[in-house]
Amino acid sequence: LAFPPLYFYNGGVREFLTTIKQHVFLVRSVEDTNVFLLNDFQNPLQRTLSSLELPRAVSIPSMPSTPVLARESTSHENQERTDVGVSDVSASIPQYNGRRRQKFHDPARDISIQVLEKFSFVTKFARETTSQLFRESHSNGFRPLERRKSNQSDDYSHKPSDDAEGVAVQSPVAPDPVEFKNAACIILSGRFSTSIPGNLMPTSILVEQKVPYREHNRDGEAATNVGTFELISYKEFDKLSLVWGKPRQPPLGLEEWATFLDSEGRVVDSKALRKRIFYGGIEHKLRKEVWAILLGYHTYESTYAERKHQRSIKKIEYETIKSQWQSISPAQAKRFTKFRERKGLIEKDVVRTDKSLSFYDGDDNPNVNLLRDILLTYSFYNFDLGYCQGMSDLLSPILFVMEDESESFWCFVALMECLGPNFNRDQSGLHSQLFALSKLVELLDNPLHNYFKQNDCLNYFFCFRWMLIQFKRELEYEKTMRLWEVLWTHYLSEHIHLYVSVAILKRYRGKIIGEQMDFDTLLRFINELSGRIDLDATLRDAEAL
Repeated sequence: LAFPPLYFYNGGVREFLTTIKQHVFLVRSVEDTNVFLLNDFQNPLQRTLSSLELPRAVSIPSMPSTPVLARESTSHENQERTDVGVSDVSASIPQYNGRRRQKFHDPARDISIQVLEKFSFVTKFARETTSQLFRESHSNGFRPLERRKSNQSDDYSHKPSDDAEGVAVQSPVAPDPVEFKNAACIILSGRFSTSIPGNLMPTSILVEQKVPYREHNRDGEAATNVGTFELISYKEFDKLSLVWGKPRQPPLGLEEWATFLDSEGRVVDSKALRKRIFYGGIEHKLRKEVWAILLGYHTYESTYAERKHQRSIKKIEYETIKSQWQSISPAQAKRFTKFRERKGLIEKDVVRTDKSLSFYDGDDNPNVNLLRDILLTYSFYNFDLGYCQGMSDLLSPILFVMEDESESFWCFVALMECLGPNFNRDQSGLHSQLFALSKLVELLDNPLHNYFKQNDCLNYFFCFRWMLIQFKRELEYEKTMRLWEVLWTHYLSEHIHLYVSVAILKRYRGKIIGEQMDFDTLLRFINELSGRIDLDATLRDAEAL
């Protein structure tokens, strides 16, 4: 495909090539110096891994049939690096977290990056362990290899990997009937396991060996020409993976909160604070102060005095916006169709919002009137977006916590900066998230993904409500607030709500597949989960995933 020209507003071609190299194998064409070839691998294993769209940082070294090929490959790449004139990045994981992300992202791309960063640790350990196993297997057709230098560490779990081609150069092996093809292996709890190719489970990623099996015994082991390995089934993998999440902690209290602040009220370590809230939530009496910071109404660096000043300024600004719709006369309203429609829709929704809660219960409840006023004011603040059903559900907990009209409005504005695309008229924001969810399920639970594919459920519309109002209807009110403050930390991911969705689907996979649910049955089943979801277990599963 030929694409239009690229215009670089920050950096230039060199920076572009450096970035590209973090994700693909890049070489300059020998036929045309202005052409670069991506993932031009001779080795079939590398071609297979390239088709999985893994960044180059997690690619495994090629296994050349002769040492000469390895040297030629390394020499060719060194020449390419010199030609381009751009120093290659470290073979360690790209530091995406070091950059401040823009406000709007493509969830599918962000999730792919985050998942692959985690898997790269597994890949690195698998690569080194496999290489060591080959070096020590003198009786299986491999040539004896020199061990690494005695002063080199054997702990590969956190050590950055060497150059991607380094292992291949140091560890040439003679041709062997072992065929590496289209498969993946996983290291779990120090166990080297192979799963049979076929229905490849993306969670298993990355290097599965297709080795000639000599025997499969009844103890779940497979004897091969490179040793005996334990076979791990999908069910066992689920059990192993879903115990990685850390136990939940008690909520953050006033005394502990004070330890995160300096004498003037600034948050000293925002990452540590976000981590603490991620694992424990916040005591209710502290939420008003902390939510304003988590949502971005106040910055982490703001002092007590700055926050107080900002509240007074924002209150005046809110009253100015509110007066715009309050000043509309009945005569004007008759000629203002859009205003009448939005006002009518808001008034119908707010009287039905959280009526089971005493805070909003009863006729002529002043808090219900505040909901109406804030939503009408927001429809004038963001006139393009206006009001859509579901917004009252998002505002309700904020007003319940903040107990102040102006502060609730500005916190709601901050929340809608993130969730606003969910309410676009063309539903592009929701479709983007549902697509990202489908790719995550394909990656993390391939059997369930295949079932959805066979039953025409890949649109994931049964998760529509989860995405739109962030599980508000699925959990009790207190648990909803606890989940939201976890999501707002963005501690492990900006899209942790998608992992929560996968965790719920994964937990009920057996029932979904076992009862052969079609789309309508699945939609009804998902809706009936309301009030029955174990939040703590789900968050642990989401963290593990």
